[in-house]
Amino acid sequence: MRRRTRSRRRRTFSACARATSSLPSHTPHPGRTADKSGARELYQVLREAFPDFRPVIHWQSADGDLVTTYKTYHGTHKGEFFGIAPTGREISFDTVDAMRVRNGKITEHWGVANLFSLMQQLGGLPSVV
Repeated sequence: MRRRTRSRRRRTFSACARATSSLPSHTPHPGRTADKSGARELYQVLREAFPDFRPVIHWQSADGDLVTTYKTYHGTHKGEFFGIAPTGREISFDTVDAMRVRNGKITEHWGVANLFSLMQQLGGLPSVV
């Protein structure tokens, strides 16, 4: 089991490594720059807050040089995240990413993550009925 976690971690960071150094993210996450270093920072924060952070890919599609992925991330809240102390709660949230890939490198990124749902699960926002 441990081997799988390490393998997934390497894949997440290796996706950042495959990005060009000037990767423009057209949808950067809060408090992050819209480039490769911003993406690396985001995954470091996620790994610290959710050490078992892992994706489940539901589908992936390629159209020319654009690759779109719909996935759900899962993890256990064991570190501070956006000012919320560890809760020990199991979380999951959906994301959709579109990446332009040229010559084996990610050259552009667009993404949407349901952080509202994540913050609700952590108790950072009230539940909506």
